[in-house]
Amino acid sequence: SLTEGESIAILLRHGRRQMLSWVFRVIGSLIIFCGGVLAANYFNGKASRILAEAESCAKLVRYVREQVDSYAMPLSEILARISTEEVFKKILHKEDEDSVKNFKELAENIKITDFEVRKSIIKFLKDFGRASREEEIKECDDCLRCISARRNILAENLPKQKKINTVLCIAASLALIILML
Repeated sequence: SLTEGESIAILLRHGRRQMLSWVFRVIGSLIIFCGGVLAANYFNGKASRILAEAESCAKLVRYVREQVDSYAMPLSEILARISTEEVFKKILHKEDEDSVKNFKELAENIKITDFEVRKSIIKFLKDFGRASREEEIKECDDCLRCISARRNILAENLPKQKKINTVLCIAASLALIILML
């Protein structure tokens, strides 16, 4: 038989344990929710980067077309300028700052996430420099048309993609929280 003071002390200890348990659950829930928000932010940034890469590829093709059409610039000079232009460094993957030697090497050093844009730009770069000026301009226009169409689709779907990413990541984190509690 317990005295009244002993029973109150036992209840207080038990209450503290329960309170600590709930504090840890709340802290864990906040961490999981923050993880969901960070995951949504990561995936939204990735979707935006894919669109930026498509825009950079379109700028690259426009630049090459302009140089061939307006200035009849030699390919070696076009290549030297491409590898030093800041706008194209986003899609070029080279450790050294040396300019690329040919368009095939440029195609091997390009980094693009979207498969369709990557396929179009690599095909364009590997085939470029083997035909007459008029045919090169036509190749530029064809590639630009493909990349621009894909870029437009990516731009149109970007807001929807961001909403889906946000909803799915936060919903998944909230589902984990519910399961945990």
